[in-house]
Amino acid sequence: MSEVVGPVAASRPPPNCSDLKEADMIGEISVIPQIDGPAREIVGKAIAEIAAQGLHYQVGPTGTSVEGEPTAILDAVRAIESRLRADGVRRALIEVRLQLEPHEETLEHQVEGLGAAA
Repeated sequence: MSEVVGPVAASRPPPNCSDLKEADMIGEISVIPQIDGPAREIVGKAIAEIAAQGLHYQVGPTGTSVEGEPTAILDAVRAIESRLRADGVRRALIEVRLQLEPHEETLEHQVEGLGAAA
């Protein structure tokens, strides 16, 4: 593995820095119920759990992009899992992707300039 040098290296904290504070992160949560029939209602309840955590989110065709504190994102995943079980869903996939480098960008900035449906 090569060492990062120059201005980028200077802007990154050293590994295992214990005084880092939690910052907003961007991620995506996908819920794929393994059921017969439409899953729209179940996915809608999962999105409600994301909203209940106070996360900024955008619903997409294959997942929901989220922005917020890492603990809130993980709390949303736990709430989704609990909701699925409470609603009798016996099998489901919950996929979570997180960008582990906190930054100042927002969900809007990530898709800015990519074009939008008119």
